[in-house]
Parts: sequence; structure tokens; C-alpha cells
Amino acid sequence: MDALLVNTGATAMRPDKTKVSNSQTLQNMSVVLLKLCEPFMGDPSRIHPGFVWSPEYHGGIYAHTGDDAVSRLGDDMHTCTEPYDPKNKFIPQCFFLCVRSLHLSLVASSSYHTNLVRQVNHTAWSVRQRNEDVATDPNFNQILSMQFANEVSLLAPEMLHDALRFFNLSAGLLLQISDKVLPFMPEHMVDDICDFVVFVRRVSAKQMEGVDLSNIFKVVVKLLSPQYASVSQQNAIKCLFVLLVALTFVTNFYLRLCAIIIFVPKWGMSCMMFTFLLIVAADLRSQQAYLATPRWEVSLIY
Repeated sequence: MDALLVNTGATAMRPDKTKVSNSQTLQNMSVVLLKLCEPFMGDPSRIHPGFVWSPEYHGGIYAHTGDDAVSRLGDDMHTCTEPYDPKNKFIPQCFFLCVRSLHLSLVASSSYHTNLVRQVNHTAWSVRQRNEDVATDPNFNQILSMQFANEVSLLAPEMLHDALRFFNLSAGLLLQISDKVLPFMPEHMVDDICDFVVFVRRVSAKQMEGVDLSNIFKVVVKLLSPQYASVSQQNAIKCLFVLLVALTFVTNFYLRLCAIIIFVPKWGMSCMMFTFLLIVAADLRSQQAYLATPRWEVSLIY
């Protein structure tokens, strides 16, 4: 708990290295917590959500007031009246500590990696604009080496696989809890699910093969429905984008269209058409980006 309390600044765009642990330390902590969650990875019913509104158990990690307050899905926050009385208190403790740890480690590192890749491509473009060779440019090679060094720990296949399974478990919890409890859940639970799935889809899509992500798809559709608009308004765009990412795994174009009609009937025809057009644009842009990109850069973008 102490490690999570002192590393709240790890999510900053440029974390202060004198105040937070290095990313590899935080990732190692997440790997340990993921292994502790392994016995109940497929059963969200064993997780009691009351851990997040019980300060005597979370020790301030999920405080909703103060400088280190954790934003909730709901805006009007009061003390939840539902008692925290799980049969096994170790299970919700492991789960919610892992939720917070992944937010401070893998999700934060994935955001840093995305910015690093963007910087690599921008530096390569700048070097070419000067009619110079990227292979001999010291600045480009330094940034590129930083990217490769970051990928060694961040893109470990087993860790990505376990993290995807865990986020599917988190989505399962959001699906099963009551509407009364949902607003008390940390906002970054939805953010992290969306951000990490999109990140893995971009940089290591093969790791998603064989992983059950059905709960993620379902919770995205749930939070996009009008009934939960007040709870997930600020997350609606991310949820929609993750839904598009999920639909890209359906390789047949017409099956994607059928999936839109089946799974999102409450959006209305205009929103369904907008989603359809976004998928078309995403397909075209992906193909154009691949064809226009030199082969040595494809690994950086995808």
C-alpha cells in the first residue's frame, strides 16, 4: 500500500524521478499483484466493490478528498451506505490494489511509450527534411534506443496477456455491480481499460489472440447506453473508440456492420451510421499509413 501511496505522481506526463519509483519497479509490483489475482481471474462475483469506499481497508489509496483524491465515475459523491462485508477480504484487496498498480505502472508506461514513438517518428521526419540520414543521426538513435529499451519490459508477452485478462475481469465487475454502486467506482478503471486495449491493439495485437475480452465489449456498450450517460459522460468517446477497436477484430466488413446493428440498437440510426463511417475511415487510414510508411518504421507504428 505504501508503494502505491507514494507513487501517485507516476501518471504525470513527465514524472519527477526523485519522487516516484522507476517504471520497471512499478511494473514488477503489478506482475506480482496479477499473479495474486490469478485464482479469481475468471470470477468477478468474488470481488466486493466496497473496498473503494472503506478507508480503514484501502488506507487512503482510493481517497475521494484531498490532493491525492481518486476521481469516481459519479459526480455527486457521498458515503455509500452499502456495508463492506465480503466472505474473503483478501480477494477484493488484491483486486483493487492491482487496479491501482496497473494505473500507475502499465497504463502510465503505455502512455509514455506512445509519446516516445511519436517523438521518434517526428525526429525521423525532421532529419529527412534536412536531407540527412536517420541511421547516422545521434539524436534519432538515442530516442530510438530509449523506445527499444522501454519495450523490453513494457511489451513482455506474459505480462500483457495477464493484464488483458485482468482488465476483462475489471469490466466483468463493472457489469455485475448495481447501478447504486457503479458511481463509486474509480474513474480510471474505465480509462485504463480503454487506453490499454487500444495500446495493445496498436503495438502488440498478437497478444490479444485467444484472450477473452467479451466483458470489455459488453461494458463499453453498457456505458454508452443512455441509461448510464450521466455516469460515463466523460468516458463516452474512449468507450466508443474501444468499441471500434473491438470491431476491427472482425475481419469481414459486413460482419462488422451486423455487429453494430445488433449490439448498439439504442444509439439510434445517426449514431450507428457515424460508427459505420468511422470504421470505414479507420480501415482506409490504416491501409494508407501502412503503404506510405517505410518498412523500418512499420514496427514503430504498429
